Amino acid sequence: MVIIIVGLYSTVTIARNRDWKDGLTLWSKTVKSSPHSSVAHGSLGHAYQQLGRLDEAIEEYKRAIAIYPDDYKAHYNLGVVYDQQGALDKAVQSYQRSIQINPAYPNAHFNIGIIYQKQGLLDKAIGHFRKVTELDPADFEARNNLGVAFAMQGNLDKALAEWNKVLVVDPQNPSVRENILKARKLMNNPK
Repeated sequence: MVIIIVGLYSTVTIARNRDWKDGLTLWSKTVKSSPHSSVAHGSLGHAYQQLGRLDEAIEEYKRAIAIYPDDYKAHYNLGVVYDQQGALDKAVQSYQRSIQINPAYPNAHFNIGIIYQKQGLLDKAIGHFRKVTELDPADFEARNNLGVAFAMQGNLDKALAEWNKVLVVDPQNPSVRENILKARKLMNNPK
């Protein structure tokens, strides 16, 4: 009896192995068998995103959100795709919704901070980068960007303070070291 059961499971497993060929195949089949699964739609969206099929990724993330509106990661991932497409207003809306659902999700704060920094909305960028460093003090990329935002405001002392915090843990960080050199030059030779 045990041999028959093991044999049946082996047959099902072998047949299912074809579904595991790649993420797109796996999640497409999973969506067909579980059309009301927000996880399946979100994962299929991610598979499309990895392949650069951004419009299809958007549709799957929207389906995931329709099934489970409080899925902060689906909102975040939708924002990432919009960001990749250059639809920054839509990206910001999606990141903000992710943050509304889960205020402690640092990735959404980081990405919205980057957009605000590019748009010159430095106070908003600083607020989001600060939030990231509160949530994850070891996120030195956020701390570096916080320093850059301060420098863009002309507040080089605060910028240097942030960059020096990075150097305590990563003394050879080339980006931070370069930023510090530029800031010191500006401080020594104000125009």
